[in-house]
Amino acid sequence: MKNDEARRRKTNEIVYRAQAQKTLEDVLFQELVANYGFEGMKGIARPLVKRILDLVEEYDANHALMRPGEVLWLAVDKDRKFDYGMATCLCKMKVVKLQVWTQDEIRRLMKGEGFTDLLPDRIARLLKSAYAQGGVLSLTDVGLLVGRTPHYISQIVRTKYREQHPDETLPTIGTVFDVGKSITHKAIAVRLHLQGLLLTEISRRMDHHPSRVQRYIDDFQRVAELIDQNVAHNRIHFITGLQPSVVKQYIELYERCKREADDYPIHETSVECDHATVSGSDFSSNAMPEPDDMLK
Repeated sequence: MKNDEARRRKTNEIVYRAQAQKTLEDVLFQELVANYGFEGMKGIARPLVKRILDLVEEYDANHALMRPGEVLWLAVDKDRKFDYGMATCLCKMKVVKLQVWTQDEIRRLMKGEGFTDLLPDRIARLLKSAYAQGGVLSLTDVGLLVGRTPHYISQIVRTKYREQHPDETLPTIGTVFDVGKSITHKAIAVRLHLQGLLLTEISRRMDHHPSRVQRYIDDFQRVAELIDQNVAHNRIHFITGLQPSVVKQYIELYERCKREADDYPIHETSVECDHATVSGSDFSSNAMPEPDDMLK
């Protein structure tokens, strides 16, 4: 068994070694060594190439320098309103630059990991990379980039990636814009609020502007007040103007919290209203609640 594994790793190393060396950095390195007298100065050539690439990227005003293995892709602007059923042509788009394969992923192939083994991390990297640039990819986008169907990508996100990263919610169209069947940011924000976190901390963890998080909390409190007034659940979305799916999540979250602590007045909880600007674009959070647990 060990011999088979060793042979597989050796074969993969041979198959993917050339691919791992197909980078702009390697092309420039070979140029210096072959044509500019750096044969005996390879230790200098490599850091020199890296410094040149750093300078080119630093002084590229539009950051539009494309490198081998990169593609330009149209994503939905994360700061624009997006409703379920809205035609793509009506959405504001954002051009993002994505790396189809990274050198780290190719090295993992060389060490014997399979394409399927790498897929959860590749999907997450593409989604996070687009989001960091101000865009949101759909699962169809990701499927086209990795050569899989949207349904398959959805299964990977909901099963394998969630098993490996239970405290993380990936930035997809469903989670960012609260459409479809995904666990929405609205429910996550409210859950964190009910756990006692201040508005600024919730905004930082979710990479959301405080005003948007405040709106989620206010909407939840409106739903909670209507429940306490014994308004029929099927009428709440008419009164509030919220989507039925969102109202359903708020009701389930309210009822669960009610069961956990009957003496806790959810809709009377005070809210910290510090509208500070959120900095940074790291979407992931090591302290994010388990999404599935929120609505059980």
